[in-house]
Amino acid sequence: MGTEILRFGKQVGAVLIAAAIVAGYPLYAYWGAEMVRAAAVGLGIGALNAMAGGLSAIWSFDRPQPVFLKALLGGMVVRMLVICVGLVLLIRFTALPVYGLVFSLFSSYLLFQILEIRFFVKRAEFRRGS
Repeated sequence: MGTEILRFGKQVGAVLIAAAIVAGYPLYAYWGAEMVRAAAVGLGIGALNAMAGGLSAIWSFDRPQPVFLKALLGGMVVRMLVICVGLVLLIRFTALPVYGLVFSLFSSYLLFQILEIRFFVKRAEFRRGS
């Protein structure tokens, strides 16, 4: 379990670095430092969400199907609620640009969902092969 968490964490880190390299300078050049901060916060929230999803997936993968589905779907609902509350609080109590924050959050959410699905598929293929 520990190696899977580490491997998934490395993948999340690689996506974070790639996103910072690809989007960092254009955001700064066209919209300034505040937009970069907003994008970084959104990307960070997306990364934390992905890590929580990865951990719950790793924990629940060998459990019976009802437990697995409860952890997967229930965890997704809880994570979405936490993200929504966090987003509302950030918009209400910070001066971060809303468009940059929301766009980066949703973009990173989609990007990390692809990573999570890829992780599930690879793990299922590995289990079938052993």
